[in-house]
Amino acid sequence: MTTEDPRLVSPVFVVGPLRSGTTLLRLMLTHHPRINCFGEFECSVSEARGDSWPELADYYRWTETDWMFSGENLVIDKSLSYPDLVRSFLAQEAARSDKEIISAAVHSRFDLLPKLWPHARFIHTLRDPRDVASSTMSMGWSGHPFFGASYWLEAERRWDKLVSTVPARQLAEVRYEDLVRHPEAELAQLCQFLGLAYDPAMLTYDQDSTYSKPDPSLAEQWRRKLTVREIQLVEAACGDLLQRRGYPRSGNQPATPKPIELMALRATNRFKMTSWAIKRYGLSLWTRRFVSKRVGPPSWTQKVRLELNEVDLRNIK
Repeated sequence: MTTEDPRLVSPVFVVGPLRSGTTLLRLMLTHHPRINCFGEFECSVSEARGDSWPELADYYRWTETDWMFSGENLVIDKSLSYPDLVRSFLAQEAARSDKEIISAAVHSRFDLLPKLWPHARFIHTLRDPRDVASSTMSMGWSGHPFFGASYWLEAERRWDKLVSTVPARQLAEVRYEDLVRHPEAELAQLCQFLGLAYDPAMLTYDQDSTYSKPDPSLAEQWRRKLTVREIQLVEAACGDLLQRRGYPRSGNQPATPKPIELMALRATNRFKMTSWAIKRYGLSLWTRRFVSKRVGPPSWTQKVRLELNEVDLRNIK
């Protein structure tokens, strides 16, 4: 009789909005001599439909062109159900390291992770939504912070849902602003949550990654990057959740855009996102992506997707 690897019973997931500091924290954690935070594990839940797992045939096709999945070199056992297949992926990652804690970052449907790992532990990274909204623009995910705020809102609502189903002892939280201002103190608290002692090696991640040492100037960048109207719009989009997460309003009266302004914002958002994509992929590849998503045969769509992946991989930080 075999005993299940304890690392697979209570893995640790770093969760939160994109651009909230999850990658920074993941790098810090994996430099601890007893934590293997191997990377992003979106493939575990990203293709869920509502609260249901994807059809396996659709999921297999998706893995063929997802660049993050391909980069992990995971073996697909088609005899397994979806939950068991995803658990096998984590087992494969754990087998590559003898560290006693297995960990990964998840931004998408992390509220579904307890269905796969009821005893998992979660570290929620929280960042000011005005900074998250601004940062999405640099990634080409939005063309205006009003729309970038949705990345923060969706993830925070998922966190509320997860908190309602998971015991408090399995939950921890770190604010990005505190992490870049007081990294040792914040990491020491997280290590205590994981039952470990803090190790100074956690702050050596800059030696083998593209990320620099914690920089306090990266906190509250929205104060100098966003206009008064942009701040008003983001605060209106976030509503009461902004203050419930501990971020005071700027003092500017939040104002939801009227229909005419909303039309203009949508046009600006679309134009800037398109311009960003053309600059990254080039007009030819961007055009092929646009056409293939709408009328292309599956084989051509897959070929274009792989070309896009090559460009994304060259630009990844």
